[in-house]
Amino acid sequence: MNLLLNTIISLEEELSQQDFVQQVAALDLPIAGIELRYEYFPETKDERQAVFQEFLETGKHKGWQTFLSIPLPLFTTNGLHPDLELFLREAEQLNVRSVKMNIGDLTGISQVKTSELTALLDSYQINLTIENDQTEENGHYGPVKAALTAIEEQSLPVGYTFDLGNWLVMEEDPYQAFNALKPYITVFHMKNLQDKQTTLLEEGALDWRKFLGLPVPYVLEYPMTVAQIPGEVAKMKEAEQRG
Repeated sequence: MNLLLNTIISLEEELSQQDFVQQVAALDLPIAGIELRYEYFPETKDERQAVFQEFLETGKHKGWQTFLSIPLPLFTTNGLHPDLELFLREAEQLNVRSVKMNIGDLTGISQVKTSELTALLDSYQINLTIENDQTEENGHYGPVKAALTAIEEQSLPVGYTFDLGNWLVMEEDPYQAFNALKPYITVFHMKNLQDKQTTLLEEGALDWRKFLGLPVPYVLEYPMTVAQIPGEVAKMKEAEQRG
């Protein structure tokens, strides 16, 4: 299993993204990498560059893949987010393999030129995905399916991050969504919830093991202590082995 950790895990102990990554690196876990969060980066250019260098060195030392989550819309009424290339340029500095963004305005999908987006992503060698989030516009099954259908019809090079827990937050059926959207999934955000609050895998309402088995990266994306991470990683690995 290609398993990564999203740095939202750090919220449980209020760690900085940098401290969290260093502590995870010290654990020497059987993981493939880390998904960083764009909103956790410093605002000033000099601070960002220093942090980027630290993440890059840690990732290379550990042999990690690096993903990046950007909580901004990929699509606007006029097409793509105007700062998309800036995001990709920064992602390239971090040796990021995959960038995830929110869907945004569905009407803008038809404004995107497939050849231009393909050339842009090829130039940075980065995969791009959208996800089902926790908003009325982009978190319900209808608009998510509509976006994925439009992307497919235009042959846009955009994958799909299936966020398991967000379906529960939006009071949608995650099992039905999974079965219907399975062909589109290129990354899977794993989390469990109880009463719309994230929990450890075994403490939530979902039978999370039913969502395993796809040939895509899985990302643990819910707050927990650093001490709890090895146990959650072990559960994922054991479940995969049992099939």
